[in-house]
Amino acid sequence: MNTVIEVWKPVVGFEEQYEISLNGVIKRMDKMQVTSLGLTIKRVRL
Repeated sequence: MNTVIEVWKPVVGFEEQYEISLNGVIKRMDKMQVTSLGLTIKRVRL
């Protein structure tokens, strides 16, 4: 069985919003928000 490890790096100029893999795949980052109930992670549209 072959295991492929995908390495992700921040997109220059958009470090807080997007990452790109060494294969050229771009993904949007999740936004973390601290609320009175603790830390929540939610996907937001940028």
